[in-house]
Amino acid sequence: MMTRCPDALWCRLQGPLLLAVWGLALGFVMWASGADVAIQLGLEANYHQGFNTLMRGLGELGKGSTQALACALLALLLAVHARWQGRAPGMAPRLLLAAVAVFALAGAVNWLLKLGVGRARPKELLWNGGGPFDAAPLTLDALWWSFPSGHSCSTFALAVWLGLAFPRWRWPLLAAAVVLSASRFLALTPHYLGDVLAGAALGAAVAWAMWIVWAPRLQAPRKGGQR
Repeated sequence: MMTRCPDALWCRLQGPLLLAVWGLALGFVMWASGADVAIQLGLEANYHQGFNTLMRGLGELGKGSTQALACALLALLLAVHARWQGRAPGMAPRLLLAAVAVFALAGAVNWLLKLGVGRARPKELLWNGGGPFDAAPLTLDALWWSFPSGHSCSTFALAVWLGLAFPRWRWPLLAAAVVLSASRFLALTPHYLGDVLAGAALGAAVAWAMWIVWAPRLQAPRKGGQR
């Protein structure tokens, strides 16, 4: 007979926690087994300048700071437009601004993991003669901040949060997150596939957890019945 969870909030947060743990574990397994190193060596053996340039361009679009700024600007435009029409801004601007906070939290957690793990980026292996298992924890040199991927973490954090906030856009947002995140290992030197998978799981988990904890307050009616 199954026992009921005594804490409803904790029960709901177990899903995001498991997603983060299993995602990070998968990333470590890919590193330890050499699987993602083999993928990167295969990409190098089939290197094409045009494809690499395209992947690097997509990687620039995948910067969390760029995406967070877009969310903030869109929130401002929606709020100004609503006021211009003489009505309350509604919930959309609040949810978009909240996405910036979600991005910041996911980025902070990701950076602490990067700092603690200290995995070398593929550049160290492919160009500088480093080993596949080299690591330098607690260094401030970004060359050793490969695991987890910050781009995939922030991209999935924003995609999951916005997908929950605006269900109509959920699948396009997740599809875009997959493409932008994949560009980080397909571009050869920024990340391994394991870094990208771990970052994606971490970002999605943070956004999911934040939605569970924070969304009910954001969506609660304001004074005067405005939402």
